[in-house]
Amino acid sequence: TTTTTTTVPFYGVVNKVTNPSFEANMLSMEGLFSTSIDGWTISGSFGGTFRPAMDTYNIPLESPADGNQIAFIQPSTTISQTISNFIVDGTLGFRVSLALGRRKDQGLAPVGRIIIMSSFSNTPLLSETANLTNVQPGSFALFSFQVSKQSLSAVIDEGVIIRISAEAGSTQLGVDSVVFQEQVFTPPTTHTTTETSTTTTVLFTSTSSSTSTSTSTST
Repeated sequence: TTTTTTTVPFYGVVNKVTNPSFEANMLSMEGLFSTSIDGWTISGSFGGTFRPAMDTYNIPLESPADGNQIAFIQPSTTISQTISNFIVDGTLGFRVSLALGRRKDQGLAPVGRIIIMSSFSNTPLLSETANLTNVQPGSFALFSFQVSKQSLSAVIDEGVIIRISAEAGSTQLGVDSVVFQEQVFTPPTTHTTTETSTTTTVLFTSTSSSTSTSTSTST
């Protein structure tokens, strides 16, 4: 019997992002937008909350988007949030996932950037580019990023900031369903393989036959 144990990260179900689907400041009808986002800070060119209409995105919004509203980010614009109720303790990592959208009425696909940094020293923990070239216009795609505990060793007792931006020279980026999940424990996963050896014994029987003939003649 051979037993192999591997380690698989496990993440909590609690989302620590405030206003993750941008539904907090509800807009009354499709096509409207606001230049503010509850729970988020906007910096740069132009961004805010948007309730898409059919000429910009598929309605109703399709998974992995959620609800009726999204955040919109023009190129050179960033939305950011410090994650509440999370302090780095160095024992476990976390995962960030989000839905990024491509408008119907834009020829070029947007390019987004996701940056995660510590809240006190501004130490970069992750920086990833998300290119939406392969996303159908009017749709969203799910992007997911993991930060291991090894990456957090220099920022113990600090908080975490998520920054989402549209790259300069890109087009407007849609954002929805932002999720921050803390790694809660690392359970072992055990795989057991049983090897069976079979021995087959064949018996061979040898038979010997002997015939004796005797002839007697009397005169």
